[in-house]
Amino acid sequence: MKNTKDNKKDKKVLIGALGIAAVIAAGSTFAWFTSSDEVTNRLTASADYGVSITETFTPPNNDWLPGQTIKKEVSAVNTGNVDAFVRMDLTHVISGKVLDPAGVAIAATIPENAVKIDTNKANWRETYQTGELVVIKGEAAAEANATALGYEFKDGAVLVDSHVFTPTEDGLYIFRRQIDGTTYSFSGYYKKGTDYYKLNNAVLDNGDFTVDILNLQNVANSVPTAEQIAAVKLAASKNLPAITEDNTTAVYDSANNKIVLTYGGADGDTTSTDDNIIININLAENFADNWTYLNDFAGDSKTTNGHFYLNKILAAGATSDKLVASVTLDGAVKNQAFTDLTYDLTVGLDSVQISPDEEKTAASYVVGVNSAWAPAEAAKSGDAITWTKQ
Repeated sequence: MKNTKDNKKDKKVLIGALGIAAVIAAGSTFAWFTSSDEVTNRLTASADYGVSITETFTPPNNDWLPGQTIKKEVSAVNTGNVDAFVRMDLTHVISGKVLDPAGVAIAATIPENAVKIDTNKANWRETYQTGELVVIKGEAAAEANATALGYEFKDGAVLVDSHVFTPTEDGLYIFRRQIDGTTYSFSGYYKKGTDYYKLNNAVLDNGDFTVDILNLQNVANSVPTAEQIAAVKLAASKNLPAITEDNTTAVYDSANNKIVLTYGGADGDTTSTDDNIIININLAENFADNWTYLNDFAGDSKTTNGHFYLNKILAAGATSDKLVASVTLDGAVKNQAFTDLTYDLTVGLDSVQISPDEEKTAASYVVGVNSAWAPAEAAKSGDAITWTKQ
């Protein structure tokens, strides 16, 4: 039988061992911008006991385009000298701007939320002007305009080469394009000094975009009236709403080995697909063999409320199998979903350290709710772990 001193010594050892079993957190965060020339990758990682996140991230050379996949490999690394149980979680932040369907009235002072055209892009002329010039400096084109510009005038339009035409004076410029024998669409811009501004657009029945000219879309009238010209507005942007549980879902698609993040866009409604932003977090090829996803709360399918548990003890000096392989901006995302987009994917890490002399058995561990966790079944270091929830 141990004496009292030995019992006290054993209690101190036990308390010390339990103290080592601490939960730590580390964050790995990155982001990229689309519809701009800037790409930012943010990464932070910190952890006690030497367990942290390691990643390989290859940002896009230019804009992140729908359908484009970006390499983003995420694992956990144990640089300490004790084994650990590991779990990770993913959280998402979306911010940026989207076109305001209402637009903004043209005024002497351009509103700050008016959308400026990037004239450095090689195709800006083809994008914002095409066809015959019918409105010059805010008024219907006349034969005198054609004479001054050195172009032919026909059927109420100046027959300019719209790909190279450059206005010299400020004002509204609109070009028409014949869709078929009787109907037209319109494009153009507003010039103010050295800046050009996008006009508010509407979508025709055939999917074409046209300047939002009152009562003129998809009709035979080929020359806008003074009243219709006065009704033209500038395109305006507004901030995308923050991600909430009501406007975003993040669901594990086991059949395709990915997490599908669906953000409801400006209207906050994920069921109206025209403005949805869909991002696929592609999991590692052998994800299901190495990780287990468990919701934190019963009946919740959102990955923002769950964790990914490593299916084995992460030995000292070891690196885990990859959790994430890449991220894709889904090809179904439409161009009216955003004008600028920032997406932050934060990878969080928790670890429970195991002291070298601690027996690695399941006897004292259980997976609980409210962030309490430990392996349900574990043998010795390196053996497979089956994760279940209490």
